[in-house]
Amino acid sequence: MKHVAVAALAAVLLAASWARAQDSTRTPDLFECEAKGNAAGQTVSTTGNALGGFVGGLVLGVLGTVVAVVAAGEPDVPLHLLPPDDGACRYVYVDAYQDRGQARKREAALFGGILGTIVLVTALVVSGSS
Repeated sequence: MKHVAVAALAAVLLAASWARAQDSTRTPDLFECEAKGNAAGQTVSTTGNALGGFVGGLVLGVLGTVVAVVAAGEPDVPLHLLPPDDGACRYVYVDAYQDRGQARKREAALFGGILGTIVLVTALVVSGSS
C-alpha cells in the first residue's frame, strides 16, 4: 500500500513538472520582456524636460522645478519597438518602457530645475550685492 502511494505521488509530480515545462515553452519570458522594455525606456529623449526644468527653475525657482518634474509624463512607445505579440509580453514591455522613460524624464527635469534655480539664486545674490 505504501509503495502504491509513493508511485502515485511520483506520477503526479512528474505530470505537473511536464505540464510546467510545456507552458514555459509556449509563453514568453515576462522578465525578459520587462528587461527589454527597461532598456528601450533608457533611450527616451530627455532634452526637452531638462530644458523645461531649467527654464522653470530660472523663472520660478524651486516652484518651477517642481512644476517641471510633475509635468514630465509617460512617453509613448514607438510602434517599431513594440514586441510582435499582443499578449502579456507586450503589456509588460510597454509598462516597463513607460516607467523607465518617465523616470528619466523626471530626473532630467529635476536636474535642469536645480541648475536653473542655482542660476537664479546666483543672479539675485550678485545683483543684490552690487
